[in-house]
Amino acid sequence: MGQEINKLTDNSPQEKQNNKTLEKLHNLIEEAYKLMNSNPELCIKMSKEALLLSKETNSLRYEGLAFMHIGLGYFHKGEYNSALEYYFKAESLFIQEKYGIELRRIYNNIGITYKEIKDLEKAVKYYKKNLDLKKKYPNLESTTTILNNLGVICNQLKDYDSAIEYFQETYALSQQNNFIYGISLASMNIALFYRRKKDFKNSHLYFQKAIDARKADNDIIGLAHCYQCYAYLLRDEKRYEEALNILDTAYELATKTNAQRIIVQILITMAHINYTIGDRKKQMEKAMVAYRIAKKRNYRDMLIHIYTHFFEYFDYCKDYKRAFKYHRKRQLIKDEFIDEKNTRIIAEVNSKLLVQKKKHEAEVYRLKTVELSKRVEEEIKKREKQQQIIIQKSKLESLGQLAAGIAHEINQPLGLINIAIQNLFRKFNKKNITDKYLKDKSQFIDENIKRISQIIEHIRLFSRDQQDTGSQRFSIAKTINDALSMIQVQCKKHNINIIKEFDSTNPETIGNKYRLEQVILNLLSNAKDAICEKFDEFDDSKQVNIRLKTIADKIIIEIEDNGIGFDEQSLKHAFEPFYTTKDENKGTGLGLSICYGIISEMEGKISVKSEKGLFTIVTIELQNYFSTA
Repeated sequence: MGQEINKLTDNSPQEKQNNKTLEKLHNLIEEAYKLMNSNPELCIKMSKEALLLSKETNSLRYEGLAFMHIGLGYFHKGEYNSALEYYFKAESLFIQEKYGIELRRIYNNIGITYKEIKDLEKAVKYYKKNLDLKKKYPNLESTTTILNNLGVICNQLKDYDSAIEYFQETYALSQQNNFIYGISLASMNIALFYRRKKDFKNSHLYFQKAIDARKADNDIIGLAHCYQCYAYLLRDEKRYEEALNILDTAYELATKTNAQRIIVQILITMAHINYTIGDRKKQMEKAMVAYRIAKKRNYRDMLIHIYTHFFEYFDYCKDYKRAFKYHRKRQLIKDEFIDEKNTRIIAEVNSKLLVQKKKHEAEVYRLKTVELSKRVEEEIKKREKQQQIIIQKSKLESLGQLAAGIAHEINQPLGLINIAIQNLFRKFNKKNITDKYLKDKSQFIDENIKRISQIIEHIRLFSRDQQDTGSQRFSIAKTINDALSMIQVQCKKHNINIIKEFDSTNPETIGNKYRLEQVILNLLSNAKDAICEKFDEFDDSKQVNIRLKTIADKIIIEIEDNGIGFDEQSLKHAFEPFYTTKDENKGTGLGLSICYGIISEMEGKISVKSEKGLFTIVTIELQNYFSTA
């Protein structure tokens, strides 16, 4: 259940003065809060007006509140990156001016946003930041909301014992202080907990408590949401008519307040129950109304569920062309969320680099007064740390650029799993499923799940910071193949033929295999770009040769492409940092420099041979510690 965001409290005593400007600011912020559900665009507009006015009057508290409410508007539009941008601006001001209650509120909002984008680790981090301020800045609403939200996180992580403890603590604290809002939140989640355990009696009991609390608090939007969740309990009990009736009531309440997101959620629930009872026509009608609102408001998270209903409907009608169309639309939105997450990771890395740079400049200034030897020693350590950040940034940027290929690698087994499950359903419905068929299909699904797990584990290991990873013995051929798995989809898309020429020795060396994989990935990416710059899209003579051989106690890796090549002057500067022959938006000039540093750390050599307009060959020479020659 998505938790509501804390309400705006009254002005602080020092700002309760007879000042028309401050009064106008307060009214703008209060009105913006009321509009965040029904009209998030207007909420943003009014909050930006408040922001300008607060800067004119130098009211830092209202400036922070304006930033927070701009973020609330973007949150309710489903634009979570923009929401976080403004929340962090508000956080900075609240910390600077020591506005503790507002700071607790913004930590709650940041945590909720991270929960929505499935970054549960960061969500918990900001919830705990809120609770750390509990003693210094006591606020019942913040405390109960955070305890409840921690329960929601535990529920998502399937730690149900911890979840119910948080919900019960929220309920007890709210009852003790007669805090109706907290009672309604906790009752709702306890009801959902009992529903999951099939304890329908207790689920009904707590749903009724939640409904009574919402009515007592005159919370119409919250009441509509309560009814929506209650409908699922009635559906579980196969009381379908009652479920649809209560959803009609929820729809009327949400429509009165123009709460568009809640309206869409209710319509999706109606579609789901109609699907359950086999009323395909009404399923499609409700999904279509939800679609019109969600499309207009760009509720992408809800469009995923709506497209699922469209897919199921057209699949049922045997209109497979349209069913596939909506399956693709659903997948595209999921891919967008993945791309946004990659972008967010890269932005955070860039932000850390900027902070590191400023700290570095301040440190250099300070070190002018200390003895030279100490300054040089500290500078070397700092540069090594910066180099590590740059290497990690390059690795994450590579993952961002190769996201489509990685998604393809995962989608392929997912598609096979989907087909296998559909086949199982058909066999099951026809009642002609055999034990052998069930066993074979289950084994097939399990194998593909393991394949997905292996892909994700490899990406996780590749993307993490390898600074402290010790050296190990590893296979060069496997490392090359691992790098290829992340770029071969892009090469295939550009009609580039990859030819592997590995000798039979399967050489091994000692070092950091993920660092070497990053080198291979950088070189293959450069080869792809050089080829695409030279040939047109449909030319089938594009080629990359990867050679692996051993000569005495040396391992030789060669990557050759028939791309645009280097001229003689560019070749001299190939390994210099920030030197690049690419356009500004296509390269930083750090790729080959990073490759040179990594190979040097492995006590190897790297060289480039090239002719403009013809070819480029990059040769890596590593020590063969396990040579039998």
